[in-house]
Amino acid sequence: MIVRKEINEDIDVIYLLQRTAFESADEALLVDNLRENCPYTLSLVAEDKNKVLGHIFFSRINFSKDPNFAMVALAPVAVLPEFRNDGVASALIKKAIEILTQEGQKAIFVLGEPDFYAKFGFVPTSYYQINCPFDVPKEFFMLLELEEDALSSFAGETPIYHKAFDALS
Repeated sequence: MIVRKEINEDIDVIYLLQRTAFESADEALLVDNLRENCPYTLSLVAEDKNKVLGHIFFSRINFSKDPNFAMVALAPVAVLPEFRNDGVASALIKKAIEILTQEGQKAIFVLGEPDFYAKFGFVPTSYYQINCPFDVPKEFFMLLELEEDALSSFAGETPIYHKAFDALS
């Protein structure tokens, strides 16, 4: 299995993968909207024998206090149902962390399963006293600091997500 950046030929395949992995078209439409309208995105696919098995997407988010602070949201990550629990999502996340660190991103935020994301070093945002912009249990809103102490001056802040996230139900 290889993990690589998305290419134009992957776009339709990614859309279908997202539709297959989730119960609605929301995530697939979110990816398309962010790809077209967000100032920064990172889109990776996991591929084996020329078949895309999984996809992960990152988009720029910011704080009102410092709109140029380099941080991203991980959303969504999707794996074809028949390849779940085969390490596809883990491979995508590990490669993304490597790329985002090299690019100088300071932090990754995710809304997800705490036990899964903790394996990669994600912690609840409450550890940094950063607020969640969504109505979810606080332990599900997590972050990974890619640069030590990068978030130390953002206690009390709430990340601002791209308006495309408003369409999620």
